[in-house]
Amino acid sequence: MTDLLDRFRAHLESADRSPRTVDIRLRDLSAFVAWFEQSTGKPFEPVAVTPPDVRDYRAYLQTVKGLKPNTVNRALSSLSVFFTWAQGEGLVATNPCRAVRPVPQQPRPPRRLDRKEQAVLRRAVQEVLQLAELKAQLAHDPHHPALVRARRDRALLALMLDAGLRVGEVCALRLDDVALNDRSGHIVVRSGKRGK
Repeated sequence: MTDLLDRFRAHLESADRSPRTVDIRLRDLSAFVAWFEQSTGKPFEPVAVTPPDVRDYRAYLQTVKGLKPNTVNRALSSLSVFFTWAQGEGLVATNPCRAVRPVPQQPRPPRRLDRKEQAVLRRAVQEVLQLAELKAQLAHDPHHPALVRARRDRALLALMLDAGLRVGEVCALRLDDVALNDRSGHIVVRSGKRGK
């Protein structure tokens, strides 16, 4: 097995992989080899690994080890790289990882704008509003479409930045959901995140 790992390491290094990537690939492969030998009771041979073995290993990493989807998928990727190499070397006929799907991942939530980004956005919306006010004055139309849109956009931005509403929550608002006074206000959010 050591000879096989050394040959695989040489392949990764010749492919100009970073030392960190090489170490991760070898560590993932070594962990799989240990799991395979323990679960099957047989010494590891690349040709003996089947797609069900890889699926069982994926389940083991998820349930027994409790690893996150990114980590499980990285381990599966390392195995796939190894078996692709082994196939090129004539050690296996097919890559058993190709028949195994990665673990689905939750999309990352959008990040919040920092104060500087918020200020830039507010400034841009204010500039658009000022231009719209000028257009409305020149047209002698207090209900000029550009002015109506600019005021709407400023209100939407305030709801999202100042009240913390998400896009979907703002879209679901009705006029009677918003009550404003001179110094305060109240908003009814009917379709918040996770039904809140």
